[in-house]
Amino acid sequence: MKNKSFLKSGTIFFLIQLPFIVILIVCVLLWRYESDKHQKNLNTMLDKIVSIETDKTLFIQKYRDIVMEINSSINTIDCILMLTSVYDNCKRFDLNPELVLSIIENESLFEKNAKSSAGALGLMQVMPATAELVAHYIGMIDYDLTNISDNITLGCCYLIILLHYHSETIALAVYNAGGNYEIGLDYANDVLQDKGKWL
Repeated sequence: MKNKSFLKSGTIFFLIQLPFIVILIVCVLLWRYESDKHQKNLNTMLDKIVSIETDKTLFIQKYRDIVMEINSSINTIDCILMLTSVYDNCKRFDLNPELVLSIIENESLFEKNAKSSAGALGLMQVMPATAELVAHYIGMIDYDLTNISDNITLGCCYLIILLHYHSETIALAVYNAGGNYEIGLDYANDVLQDKGKWL
């Protein structure tokens, strides 16, 4: 009699707990599903990051020796920082990296502290007044034109603005000579010619 009563109470207890058990099982299954889904998303994202970093690494490896041959005084760290910044900003502004490298070669020979007689500064020889306008345009509050990354960011942004309004040749001439772009046409042709060796 006691056994039957015990079995009956056990069955009732089990039936009461059954919905909670089912819910628990469903939760575990959903968690496993979401975990697998999350893991797949994470793996996809990591694959993309690795792909981007691999492309950047190959870019740096491809051009490092050429840069250091052109400017034997540039140290390896500055060379890598410069190429990294060129790669990142060309991706950001949808620019041809070989064109940017050719500009830097013609403007400064890869000398980060270069200063022209007109007052242009850094690798891409950006004028302070131009830098101020471009920095305001992209919301860049604090910058230093002798800083590798800042200079290339501002130079690339200025270049893409010019390319939006002009042909490649005229944009390069304006980049070099401003409003008197006619005197910058020889420079533009030099840049486009030198671009070939970076391809």
